[in-house]
Amino acid sequence: MAKKTSPSRSQQRAPRRGFGWLFLLLITGGLLAVFVYAPQVISDFGSSPRVPSQLGDQPLDTQDHSSDVMTREVAIEARSLAGEVSGLAQRADDPVDEAPSRPVIEDPIEESFRDSQRGLDILGRAEEAYAAYRWDEARSLASGLSGLDVEPSVRLRADDIIDGTRRLEALFEALGTRDELVRNLETHPSLVEVVQRGRPNRVVPIASMNDQTPLQLDDPVEWLREQLANNEVAVLLESRIATTISSEDVSEVRSADVETAISERRQIMERRVAEFEADPEMRDDPMAWYEAARYAYQNHIDDRVVEMLDRALLLSPDLAQTIREDAAQDWFARMIVAMENENRNAATGFMRQIQRYEDTMVYAQARAFYDGNMDELRRAREEAMAQQRAQREEVRQRQLQRAQAQGDEQEVERIQEQERQSAARTPTGSPEQGGDASRGDDRRSTPAPSGSGDIASANTAFDKGMEIYQRAQSMGATRERDQLYREARRHFLSALEVYAAAVESGDTSVESRMIQTNQLQYACMKYARSF
Repeated sequence: MAKKTSPSRSQQRAPRRGFGWLFLLLITGGLLAVFVYAPQVISDFGSSPRVPSQLGDQPLDTQDHSSDVMTREVAIEARSLAGEVSGLAQRADDPVDEAPSRPVIEDPIEESFRDSQRGLDILGRAEEAYAAYRWDEARSLASGLSGLDVEPSVRLRADDIIDGTRRLEALFEALGTRDELVRNLETHPSLVEVVQRGRPNRVVPIASMNDQTPLQLDDPVEWLREQLANNEVAVLLESRIATTISSEDVSEVRSADVETAISERRQIMERRVAEFEADPEMRDDPMAWYEAARYAYQNHIDDRVVEMLDRALLLSPDLAQTIREDAAQDWFARMIVAMENENRNAATGFMRQIQRYEDTMVYAQARAFYDGNMDELRRAREEAMAQQRAQREEVRQRQLQRAQAQGDEQEVERIQEQERQSAARTPTGSPEQGGDASRGDDRRSTPAPSGSGDIASANTAFDKGMEIYQRAQSMGATRERDQLYREARRHFLSALEVYAAAVESGDTSVESRMIQTNQLQYACMKYARSF
């Protein structure tokens, strides 16, 4: 019985039996490839190879090739040519770039704030409450922005409102007097005209004779008609005298056309504000913007009140104290005029008024001037100047930081230019050289006539300024009056330059006149900016 061969051994010997056949298959496949892809190789095999003329002479053959070598070279060349043809076909199908692609430049990524719209909505409501004097509501809304992702300008304005509500609330409480932040009856929304015994009178209904608070009425004419049918009604006359009226006295109740009166006064205010904006000295004067705010408040132009007060607060954070300093300056100037006219009794009366402002820097100077104590006056003036310079620099730095935070390059340049001009000046040690004695200011937009430098010419300029000043004092609040105040101030400033230079050089004989002149030029500026 023959021995069986295991399958595994049979499979191991199979490759050795088929190795020659595999080699023949490879050779045959190569020849077929030559016939298919490069038949010219077969046709040129027995002939001399074609040599392009540009390649130069044919290299010399150094040896004969056997048939085996030739066969392998033909197969290799056939495969190479087949690859080249395939590659050319593939490249022909590929798209051809007309021009090199340009680099992609991405737009700069703008910073986004996820709570931007919500923040603007809240800020709008805060602004509305702020303008309506609802301090607590405005402060609460503005404080709600603290945890939101909003633009820096929105956050800055919210901080302004938070700080402004505190300061303005205190300001209204401190200045709720007849001379400051009070409402005029001529523009009160509840003002009506009544005809009494054939004569028209304008009145505002009030709560009662004991509570003389003007009533806020939607339709004051209809309301008064209904009340007069059965009762006496307590009213305020335009002179602010309280009285009662009844149907027996009143034959007609009609509209007082308050809107027309408010519109006329709005035009006056807007014209004045435009003048402030155009005058560098007024634009940087907190009292100019306070005067505008007070006028707007008194005449019920409520949409402009807080805006004007904000301008004043930015220039003088302690606005209430600045207002008191300004009021003391007014009484000081009046006292000086009385003493110049040798009216000691009037001067004494003005000094009593100044005593209401003992917390101001002006009081110490006025007291020393009234007593004739020049040493004390000099000390008080120098102390006030140092304090004013420090306050002014603090305000300037705060303005600069604010403008930088808002990205206001024009305002930044204006403030920096102001700083450069201030640094270039040589300090003289007296506020008179700055023009605004109340703040020791270093700006003056009203040019002074060129002084000759002698005391006689200064005295002439002083007398001329005084004559124009007293003429303006007798006039009403008109543009002509304002021009007279500005003209008088130019003469006072001309005299002031000479007096200040003399005092600086050691001539104390004109020091008293220098103080007088300085106060009068400030009074001219104060009255010229008033409404």
